[in-house]
Amino acid sequence: MRRILLFVNYNQGDTLENRTAYSLKYLKKLYDEIVVISNSKLSKVDEAKIKGLSGEIIYRKNSGYDFAAWRDGIKQIGWDKLTTYDELTLMNDTCYFPIFPIEKYIDKFGDDEAIDFWGAYMHAAAPHGMPGTATVDYPGDPIPEHLQSYFITFKNDVLISGVFQDFWNNIEEYSNVDTVIREYETQLTSKLKTTGFKYDAIYKAHNNYLYLHPEKMLKQHFPFLKIKAVHYYNIKHIKRIIRKLGSEYSAQIITPIAEDKHLKLIIRSFLPGSVWDAIRWLRKNARYIWAVAVTLCVAYLIVRG
Repeated sequence: MRRILLFVNYNQGDTLENRTAYSLKYLKKLYDEIVVISNSKLSKVDEAKIKGLSGEIIYRKNSGYDFAAWRDGIKQIGWDKLTTYDELTLMNDTCYFPIFPIEKYIDKFGDDEAIDFWGAYMHAAAPHGMPGTATVDYPGDPIPEHLQSYFITFKNDVLISGVFQDFWNNIEEYSNVDTVIREYETQLTSKLKTTGFKYDAIYKAHNNYLYLHPEKMLKQHFPFLKIKAVHYYNIKHIKRIIRKLGSEYSAQIITPIAEDKHLKLIIRSFLPGSVWDAIRWLRKNARYIWAVAVTLCVAYLIVRG
């Protein structure tokens, strides 16, 4: 079976992260061809490292997020070449990988003729919470069941289909990540499902589980650990679990994200959209609310006095 991987790389400092090099080194033995699509500039040293771990680097400006990057990679490679492969995998660099081996899942889903595409994580359908649709009075549009886009594999029947090729040929570059999630990540699974394609995933749960309970996923030997799930409060615990479970992943590579960013992420992912928007409104108008509160207190004291 011939497999090709399109891997999106991005780093604000225009450097090659150790975790990215670690992932590519592992993936090299699983894929016949790896194409790195870099939204970052790379030094000659880092470029040489990537070329040693993949067959090709495609440089592009950092716009449109992962879906625009994959679109550009697909366009440069061409459908004629892509459709000669048995499987196409799309992946980004938002995870520590592989915490545990993924070969058994590649073999399992690859051999299952009833499955046309599969991913690492299936987000369960939710009655509300669609990014970018919530207001103070409205918790947001429904979220359909979908495979999250940080790792998805498509078999040849999907690659040659009109619905799949039309989807990628018509990707637009949005500057808002919520729009990308709403228009592309949450919709691709549904588009393929409507056409009759079947799908599956390594893990199935609500989105919050990725960030709120990473240790539980590790204990089930989930191969991926989201970078944003690691913070100052749980990093020692996570590293201890990884070592205890016998993972070969280098725990030294794992570092926490900024504390304030994590707290914001947890609050946003845990609370309903309406509550989060209310918190944002309160923060935005805090000084006016404070001024009104002081004025009312003064008025009260005057009335009493």
